[in-house]
Amino acid sequence: MQGFTSNLKIFSAPISSEQQRKLYFSERDIHKNFDECGGDYNDTKMKEPALQISYLSQCFNFGGNSSQDFNSKGEDSDKPIYTVVFKNYVAALETYRTSDSSNVEIATYHYYHAAVQASKEFHQLGKQPLHEMTRLYDSFERDITIGERGDDDELIQFQKLRADNGEVEAMAAMGDLFYWGTHGVSRDHAQAYNYFIRAAQAGNVNAQSAVAGMLLKGEGTAQDNDTAIKWYEQASEKNNTRALNGLGFIHFHGNGGVPENKSLALEYFERAAENQEDGDSIFNAGYCHAIGLGTNVNISCAMDYYDVAARKFGHFDAIFEMGKILMNGVPGVVQRNNDRALEYLKAASDGGQWGRAMRRGFDLYTNGEFKRAAIYYHEARELGYPVATSNLAFLYDQRLRTGDITSERRAFKYLLLTSSENGDRETLVRIGDYHYYGLAGMRKDPKTALRWYSRASAEGDALGAYNVGFMYEFGDGIRTNLERALRYYNRVLDLSSGAAESQLAIRFAMARLSLRGWLQNTPFEIFLGVKSPLNSSNVSNSAVMFDTTTTFFDEKVYVLISTTTIIFVSIGMWYYFHT
Repeated sequence: MQGFTSNLKIFSAPISSEQQRKLYFSERDIHKNFDECGGDYNDTKMKEPALQISYLSQCFNFGGNSSQDFNSKGEDSDKPIYTVVFKNYVAALETYRTSDSSNVEIATYHYYHAAVQASKEFHQLGKQPLHEMTRLYDSFERDITIGERGDDDELIQFQKLRADNGEVEAMAAMGDLFYWGTHGVSRDHAQAYNYFIRAAQAGNVNAQSAVAGMLLKGEGTAQDNDTAIKWYEQASEKNNTRALNGLGFIHFHGNGGVPENKSLALEYFERAAENQEDGDSIFNAGYCHAIGLGTNVNISCAMDYYDVAARKFGHFDAIFEMGKILMNGVPGVVQRNNDRALEYLKAASDGGQWGRAMRRGFDLYTNGEFKRAAIYYHEARELGYPVATSNLAFLYDQRLRTGDITSERRAFKYLLLTSSENGDRETLVRIGDYHYYGLAGMRKDPKTALRWYSRASAEGDALGAYNVGFMYEFGDGIRTNLERALRYYNRVLDLSSGAAESQLAIRFAMARLSLRGWLQNTPFEIFLGVKSPLNSSNVSNSAVMFDTTTTFFDEKVYVLISTTTIIFVSIGMWYYFHT
């Protein structure tokens, strides 16, 4: 059963203990294998490269080699520790990636045992993981490091200052921050309790239920069931979901002098579940129906609850229970379905201790250690976390590309992988850039680039639409079509309505386009023609409008000058013919 949890989502991004890091002492040697990976990067086989499997195999083989000395590199000299559970997880990954229908049951078996261990870790008192996933491509739109630098972060310091000055919402937020140990802040339950109790005494309902949960479990303070019940009852008067769930938990187990009453517990769980504000109460209601606690056994009803908790809230236990039911089946009620079970059990096993690499990689990225960040993202990618592939593509393309063909091919490989595996629309634009400029040893191919830009535009990417518009306006490798250019510029306006600089840049482009249409097939068109910005360099034209450090005005000044010149000449012509 589940008691108190934070109002933050629990499952969507994994984290682990530091011990698992010992699995990757060979990071530099393994990383070298990726650096030297060659081949045809347009091959569809790149979607599932054999290197993925050999990578993990080499990790295990390296575990038996005690002759390697890492002390000279500042690494721990202890040998890696390989648990049976982790091997189950890796075996499942390998089977899953190379599977046909006959191997699904084997993969399901391995994932189940990995998920069992993940479940044990998940329920360790005070150690429930909060999973953090950050896409580095989001840095195109905002500074993703803001609020992520722990105690040194200005935003967190400001939040702490507000809390210390008595702002109730800030106190509750700081309590959550310390309870889970997120955004670079170390987990500290004593600090969390201090903030929660102050916010609770000031009337914050969520903080009241948080205090009750910590008192009930003895987290950050002495266990006190009687006081926990009082806080839960106070918060439940306002129909607080977590408080109702907490009271159900107490009546279910019979804590604090309260007699055990499974039927009353189920009533509380179902009242809380009706709010659909957290996964715990929904799971608990389903669990009662599945086991027949306080009601008759009803597996179908239980699965309905589990599925909502799993899909809407990413609830770990709901995911795991659904996987077990589908893997084993229930005679006369649910048929065994390993294909569906695999979906749930893989998600559950992702919550194991081996997932910390994502946060560690992001911390290194924040510190500017891009090569070491890539190592951790490689680790996370091999363990099946999709965002890791996206972040590797970003690092190799935006931070570690040195201009030589080898580094460009490596970057291009991960752009293709990200596009095929995750469908990240930002990578569609960059793949188009590689074709347009002839990077990674490829010939320049504007028509192929146009197809990638068009796909990005269709996926809702403003930059993709912008690039298509430019190509049609200036006829770069394709026939000029001002009507299509205008159509795509209008699409950029629709897709970037909140970006003032982008709006201004597009307004200039549309003004220039209108004048070009007016001057088309006249001597002035030749005299005032402008070279396409896409031909100006091999830097992505994403910098034209959307990059956080390079703007339309400092990189493409000549476009503005050309546009202004056209405007002034047009005014002069109008004045000449009307005087």
